[in-house]
Amino acid sequence: MSDSLFKSFTQSKCPSWRCPDCFNETLAVVPESFFKAYSGETTRSKNEEWFWADHVRLVFSCVLLCERSQCGATVAVTGEGRTEEDNYYDENNQVQTDYPDYFQAKTFYPALPLFLPPQGCPESVLDQLASVSSLLTGHPTAAANAIRSLLEVLLDDLGVPRMVLTKDAKQHFLPLHTRIKDYSQLLGPHHDAFMALKHFGNAGSHGGESIVQSHLEDACEVLELIITLLYQKHSDVSDHISRLDKAFSRKL
Repeated sequence: MSDSLFKSFTQSKCPSWRCPDCFNETLAVVPESFFKAYSGETTRSKNEEWFWADHVRLVFSCVLLCERSQCGATVAVTGEGRTEEDNYYDENNQVQTDYPDYFQAKTFYPALPLFLPPQGCPESVLDQLASVSSLLTGHPTAAANAIRSLLEVLLDDLGVPRMVLTKDAKQHFLPLHTRIKDYSQLLGPHHDAFMALKHFGNAGSHGGESIVQSHLEDACEVLELIITLLYQKHSDVSDHISRLDKAFSRKL
């Protein structure tokens, strides 16, 4: 998986995020695009006696550019920042202090890929993954709800029905829990992962338990595993097997 979209970064270098067009980890900050300013709270408080560097809060915007000449995609980013005190010894063993700024993105446009999807991944799944990504850093509950919707799309692609006919020939829509539970044979080893993500998605849909960054990162790790296992194409070695079998198997 690429660097987390939650990862902090400096004004000169962004994390190893994937380009939304070519899917390579080749995005870089366009230096002249970077703008930062104090938050309103910092502006109002910076002259108070109690105010110090670690109280500084910033807002920022910038543009990321894919450094691959064949691509050149751009991404608009906005978010927040903070200042930290960094003490160190110089070459004369004297204590020096720097005050570097660190930033954390809250919005990306267009949305960044959460991971490198397999070539066989359907467009419907890719579209819903983009929806998850666009909500991840700014709207945790909405991101969890989007993951729940992604499960519905994955089940569609696996052939799990969304509705069945009742005895009186009326259409009955199946809730997500039933689709996972009653069609476990179609999910195979992925059943438990689907159910865990369903429970997580319910928290986004129905409220209740709070959703934090670590929960979202865990969910994205599980999604990457499921999607990779479902859609990764495997090499066809049947001809190789046949030739080996023909050459070396003993005739009975």
